[in-house]
Amino acid sequence: MKITAYEVVNDSMEIRPANPDRKWMDDSINKNPYRCLPLTMANSYGWELLSKSEITAEWNGGQRPDDLKVVHISGTCFPTSHFGEGVLTWHTGYLFRTELPYGLYVTGSPNEPIHNITCLSGIVETHWLPFPFTMNWKFTAPGSVRIKQGDVIAHIYPVKLDIFDEVTAEMMSINSNPELKEQYLAWSESRFKFNSGPRTNKDWQKNYFKGIDLNGNKTEGHKTKPNVPNFNVL
Repeated sequence: MKITAYEVVNDSMEIRPANPDRKWMDDSINKNPYRCLPLTMANSYGWELLSKSEITAEWNGGQRPDDLKVVHISGTCFPTSHFGEGVLTWHTGYLFRTELPYGLYVTGSPNEPIHNITCLSGIVETHWLPFPFTMNWKFTAPGSVRIKQGDVIAHIYPVKLDIFDEVTAEMMSINSNPELKEQYLAWSESRFKFNSGPRTNKDWQKNYFKGIDLNGNKTEGHKTKPNVPNFNVL
């Protein structure tokens, strides 16, 4: 699958492979959150678009666009209050194109909260859309927010638009799968012993991180980092 980012303005945002690091994870005790592979995989799964401006924005709780005030501090590519309802809107400067049946999941930076504001996520049919999408963030309560240059404004990754046409979903007792039940019970016992016994902060079970089961068997398709390419400038 190929993805192309067409620049529609001269002042488009910087786009880069997503970064697995988070400041709150760096500042945690012994950086323990980095032991959670699903967390770091989500952090780095796709591309980031970075703010080119520093702004403050303040919302009074009203529904009109002028109830949200944006103050430009520095930089370019400023957000606006376009939709009302306390929504702050960025134009990324790109028109993205994917190949059918793929589109783009557009969201905020995973596992990176911003105080008093939350991302509005969307799935965009970029295989045909002839105009750019916007990235929107909504205030969670009246108040203010500050966005700096280099902050991640959007996080994007490809999704298969017809994936659920091919999916069936079932629910059943674990007893219906004796082999899986045996593996689950062995894992539960191992986890209970690990959590109950004495250990230092350096001790942790690495089975999932290594992609191995309790018998040491390697799992096919295991990854510890997505191979996200850079956008080559043509």
